[in-house]
Amino acid sequence: MYRTIQITNNRIYSWTQGPIATNMGGEPGITIVPNLLVTGINAPSIWWRKRLSANLQRFLATLWPWIFAITVINGVFLVIGSVILVYFFDPNNPDLFTNSFFFAVVSLFLTIFTGVVYDIQRD
Repeated sequence: MYRTIQITNNRIYSWTQGPIATNMGGEPGITIVPNLLVTGINAPSIWWRKRLSANLQRFLATLWPWIFAITVINGVFLVIGSVILVYFFDPNNPDLFTNSFFFAVVSLFLTIFTGVVYDIQRD
């Protein structure tokens, strides 16, 4: 299956072979940042290097695997563990799930931030 992608005014039009291309015009998507040099794999990381000291970059890059692991464990708890907990143990603690959800949101942003710094350190 071959895919052709055309980017116009922050919109991505991809056409595939088959009924999706015929009936829906492909798989439409939209980007927030129109410049692929900013969001692409080979994007320059000048802004990050200017804002963060070398010591802070090393520290955040060291934290990334731990923050990532904690985020994954919390996500697995929210999706799978909470269902098991409710069906088998029936806890009456709604704050557990609410706090776990809020922690997931915060830890996701921390994972993204430290992941970017980790990638900068690898360059």
